[in-house]
Amino acid sequence: MSELDELIEATKQGNLERVRAILGADDKLADQREESGATPLHYAALNGHRRAGEDIAGLGVKTTMKAPWGSDMTAKTEHARNVGGRSP
Repeated sequence: MSELDELIEATKQGNLERVRAILGADDKLADQREESGATPLHYAALNGHRRAGEDIAGLGVKTTMKAPWGSDMTAKTEHARNVGGRSP
């Protein structure tokens, strides 16, 4: 499993300790896309993991990219929807 795959799995699960450890070792992974085109921030938003999303967004990643699964919502608005209306 690649480091990006590990980060995405940790993000999907809301494993904040693992997300922080992976990003601490390589913060460039926060901006990477997996084969579907999704980023770790997309998965944090999709799964409602606010703290993981805040950590990822706090690294200065682009938060206005479109989600790859047919939605015209951006990562920023998806995140806002899942954290009670607050955008990163």
